[in-house]
Amino acid sequence: MKKGLVAMLFLSMVFVKSNAQKDNDYGAVLSIGSSKMAIATQGMFSFGLGGFYEVPFNNKSLSLYNEVTFQKRGSTVGLDGLGSDIYKIYFIDINPNLKYKTPINSDLNFIGSAGPLLSLFLSGKDEAPAYTDIDGVRNPGSTTNLTSSDIKTLTFGFNIQTGVEYKKLSGCLKYNLMSPFTGPFSNLGMTRYLGLSVGYKLN
Repeated sequence: MKKGLVAMLFLSMVFVKSNAQKDNDYGAVLSIGSSKMAIATQGMFSFGLGGFYEVPFNNKSLSLYNEVTFQKRGSTVGLDGLGSDIYKIYFIDINPNLKYKTPINSDLNFIGSAGPLLSLFLSGKDEAPAYTDIDGVRNPGSTTNLTSSDIKTLTFGFNIQTGVEYKKLSGCLKYNLMSPFTGPFSNLGMTRYLGLSVGYKLN
């Protein structure tokens, strides 16, 4: 799996280098939204911060849009009278997407992109706050560090974005879906992220 990721990144670099031209765009991107696991009782505020590099094809309507972000995900899972678990997990997200752009007017474009999501696990915590059970017994809280035995080192998922682009600024609705859990945490199921992504071209 790791070899496949390295090969994919290598091919992307070769493509970018072979298509290097003044029309290539790069910049910064920020997304804010909510992430939620399949069995979660409450979603969590999440965010992503990073950059992008875009290589247009000859017709300019299609391009290879590569986005790399530091991404936070998480959720609260209620435990039926036994308190709750709060999951906070951090990834490096890589989105090598195919992007489509069509003009609305001279300055404004409609944009949409879709493709695979590759998430590299960095760190995470399972926080169980203190609670009082149904028998009135007070239970202390605890924090468990999540490892590669709980979260896959590399998770493959799906990513889609749609929005508008005005000169150097773009705004998109962003949605992605992944299943990062393994071992004893695999019952947490799929994790989705829905948010607003804002990009700014620096060139």
